[in-house]
Amino acid sequence: MLISSQTHKYLPRSLPLHGSNYQVTVGKNRHGAGRQITKYGDTIRVRSANPANQLTMQVKSDGLTWAQDGHQPTEVYKRADQVAVRRPTGQSVVFSKLGNEIMVNRPGLSQDVYFSKTENGLNIDRYGYLNDVEIKSVPDGVSIRHGDSSKNTLVSMTDGLEFDPVAFQEETTLDPHALALLDKWFESGIQPTDLVTLTQKGEILEADGLFR
Repeated sequence: MLISSQTHKYLPRSLPLHGSNYQVTVGKNRHGAGRQITKYGDTIRVRSANPANQLTMQVKSDGLTWAQDGHQPTEVYKRADQVAVRRPTGQSVVFSKLGNEIMVNRPGLSQDVYFSKTENGLNIDRYGYLNDVEIKSVPDGVSIRHGDSSKNTLVSMTDGLEFDPVAFQEETTLDPHALALLDKWFESGIQPTDLVTLTQKGEILEADGLFR
C-alpha cells in the first residue's frame, strides 16, 4: 500500500479486546511486579499486588474506556468517520477520515497534522511548510522529500528488496507503527481499538501520540 505490502508487520500485538474470555498470568519473583489479566465479557481487568499496575477496561461496539483503579478514565470512541481520544488531563485528539485524507486534530492549530494518500505514496502536512514531507515510490526505490530540501533522501534498491521504515524513521518522520496504521486506515477506516494495545504484560500502549 503506502510503502509496501508488509507494512502491517510493524503493528504491535495486542491481547484480544473483543471475543472470547481469557486469562493471562505473569509471575515475577519481585513483589508487586507480577500481573493477572482477565477478560470476562466486555470487561478486562489487570490485577497486581502493586496498585499502580491495576486497571480496568470496558470495551463496547463503538469504543472503549480504561483507567487505573481510583483514577478517571480515558475514552476512545467512534462517531461516523471520526475517532476521538478523551483524557481526564484534557490532552484530547480527534482522528477524521475523509476520502484519501486523514486529519489529526489537537487543541492548538500548530499541533494539527494532515496525511494524504497519493497514487504512489503519502504526503504529511504539518504546521509550517518546512515540516512537510512527501514519501513516494519511484521506479527504483523510495523518494522522501521535505519542505527543507537539505533533508531530502532517495533510497534506490535492487528489485525484490523492500523499503524498511524502521531504518528510515528519522527521514520519514513517522514511527513504523503509525505508518502501518495509516496504511490500514486508508484501506478499511479507523477503529477505536486501533489506537490501543493491551500487551501480554498487562500494559496499555496508546498510539495517538505517534501522529505528530
